Amino acid sequence: MNRSTPDPEVIPGYWRGSIYGIKGERWDYQFEFKDDHSYTRMIRSEDKAWKSETGHWSYDGNIHLSPNGDPIAPTFYSLFLIPSFEESGMMLVIRPVIFATPNYPMILYKDFIRAAEAREERKKAGNHP
Repeated sequence: MNRSTPDPEVIPGYWRGSIYGIKGERWDYQFEFKDDHSYTRMIRSEDKAWKSETGHWSYDGNIHLSPNGDPIAPTFYSLFLIPSFEESGMMLVIRPVIFATPNYPMILYKDFIRAAEAREERKKAGNHP
């Protein structure tokens, strides 16, 4: 993986992915990074209900999350690029910066369907940019 600094323009959008724990349990993640630097993060494990948080994000080569309340997961992520996908803007590879072994990266894919649904919701509400 390439650790070069990606273009921050690729970050805003809806992103989904999963990561597996050392015992095989799956954790599903959804991120919505908005252009105004607000975010929503949702996480669930296996068959449990979604937990969510909102806050603001910043980027300096890493993604920093500042939740409005108590964080539901790590708030500092290293951002990586896979050279062959770097130009597409369709994959984001992040790794939580925590002291844990193993600390595997999470591959997120851009959710264009959810983005289109959100545009329609904003349009109906009269908030379409």
